[in-house]
Amino acid sequence: MIAVVAFGWGLLALPGLTRRHLSRLHPAQWSRLTAWAIGMGAGLVAVGLLAMLAPTLFEGIGAHHLAALCRRLIHDLLAGGHVGGGIAVGFLAVLSFRAVSSWRRLRRGRRSAVIEPWVGDHRTEDHYELVVIPASEPIALTVGGSARQVIVSDGLVEGLSEDELMMVLRHEIAHLRGRHHRFLVAAAVVEATFGWLPLVSSSAQAMRLGVERWADEEAAGPDPRARRTLGSALIAATGCRPQPGVAGFGDVEMAVERLKALETTPPAAPSRWWYPVVGLVTTTATSLAVTSMAVLGVSLGSGGICYF
Repeated sequence: MIAVVAFGWGLLALPGLTRRHLSRLHPAQWSRLTAWAIGMGAGLVAVGLLAMLAPTLFEGIGAHHLAALCRRLIHDLLAGGHVGGGIAVGFLAVLSFRAVSSWRRLRRGRRSAVIEPWVGDHRTEDHYELVVIPASEPIALTVGGSARQVIVSDGLVEGLSEDELMMVLRHEIAHLRGRHHRFLVAAAVVEATFGWLPLVSSSAQAMRLGVERWADEEAAGPDPRARRTLGSALIAATGCRPQPGVAGFGDVEMAVERLKALETTPPAAPSRWWYPVVGLVTTTATSLAVTSMAVLGVSLGSGGICYF
């Protein structure tokens, strides 16, 4: 099952490896493709490690019989036998701990980002709450989920023109409308869990950039004047770094690429050329996962434990 783990890592790394090509797509398409790749990749890595460690775990509880059918299907050397199983146990335990810890940390961070009713000026809009907080630095961020808030600071309101402020609010509302917090949470969890693997952090950053570009395009559209206004607002707000999993307007790490994109013509509408590619890769990944678990099930049903 090393092949399953390797294929999963390849999908995790794919957005970071092809980031330049992804930037030519519409940001909505870019973000969805990146989410699909890292989600599928993380699942395959987990399934592959589970299949590798299952024999070691079962032997630990006294099930010492090996299934002859399994030995004929997949040779022990493909997963390293006892050594591979032991390594898989350690890896899966560490990855599970990192994933759960990251998820809990993100939940606490999102809760702490919600502004309480007695802080700042709160105004209830159609499907969210607009909050202006008393802070001199430029702040603009969005809290998704059940507490839907668009948060800006007095410093941002005073430092922007009326048109620029409107573009910032449209950008943040686009985050809420597209439920972009889900993409950002996924990127943060994957980076915390698999970030030690090459290119995985680049893939997570590609998703964050795609989501911000997506909100930029929703806010400004094809109007050159609106794009210039949003760009000038972005320059004024650059330096505001939000918590992981929370959409913030002025992240300095992505500001340059976003400004370049706003200075060019809008991207083409989402195309469908990638549907067959996604279908093929999804079918291959699903087949690998199902096959590994099916062979494990057959081996257990035949009364023995095999090495994958």
